[in-house]
Formats: sequence, C-alpha cells, structure tokens
Amino acid sequence: MALGQAIRDAFEKGGWAAGERLPPHAPWCFVCGEENPSGLGLQVFAADGHAVQATQQFDASHGGAPGVAHGGAVAAVLDDLFGFVLVRIMVPAVTRDLHVTYRLPTRLDVDTHLTASLVERRGRDLHLEASASQGGRQIVTATAHFVEVDFAHLSDPSARFGLQD
Repeated sequence: MALGQAIRDAFEKGGWAAGERLPPHAPWCFVCGEENPSGLGLQVFAADGHAVQATQQFDASHGGAPGVAHGGAVAAVLDDLFGFVLVRIMVPAVTRDLHVTYRLPTRLDVDTHLTASLVERRGRDLHLEASASQGGRQIVTATAHFVEVDFAHLSDPSARFGLQD
C-alpha cells in the first residue's frame, strides 16, 4: 500500500472509533512500520475524543543503560504517537519541536502505557501532550509543536528538498 493510503482511506470513511487500531504511517516506518525488521513495532489505538493510546515493551535492542530503554528510542515512540493524534484529527503535519521529560527510567521488558492528545490548535500550529507509565507510575511526559502541511509534503520529501543521489 502506498505511503498514507490506509490513512487516506480512513479519512474517506470518517476516521476511527475508540479502540480501533490505526494503520502504520508507512510499512517501512522505524517506529510503527510492519515491514521494517529493525522497527519498534508500535501499535496505536484510537482512544476517546481524538486521543490515542498504545502499549510498548522496549527490549534489549532498545537499551541504553543496563536494564533501561535508550532515551532516543522512547522519544522516537512519543514522536510517532503524536503523529497518530494528527491522523485522528485528519491534519497532515510535521514536528517543529519535541520536548521530553524523563521522570523515571523506562525499564526494559515491562509494559509501557502511552497516551497522547491535542492540547491546542492555532492556525497551522498544533500543540500536543503525551505521557508514559509503567506499573501505574508516570515515567515520561512530552509536549510537541507540529506545523500543518499539505498532504503532498509527506509523500516524497527527498524530491521536494533536492536530496536525490
């Protein structure tokens, strides 16, 4: 399926109901792509309103310090989770700024429960927030600023920015 085709199809049907799994952004996406053997395998579900939720287990391949997920892996999951909020509200956008606060270590091989939602939209600017918890304790919070773009902007950035080999 072409980049975003499942998302475009869902837009036509009016989106997703709470509890429904959202499709990966692209099959090769590092965080949610099902065809990326090095990917994190994130599966995201629609929650109430326009929020999203997921449960992720980081394993040794995502490790930083002994027994702890690398902060970059955690940040990548949060950034992708924010992207699913944008899918829920049917607004194509790109990350302008991502701020992650690590309150406690993200332990390996433990379910990490994640949620994200839209806080505010002003024109093309969207502000979102997310949190992650393990064992009922909040371990990470994040905020992000995204900027709305045309859907075509997401289809081939290498051509658009002259990055071809």
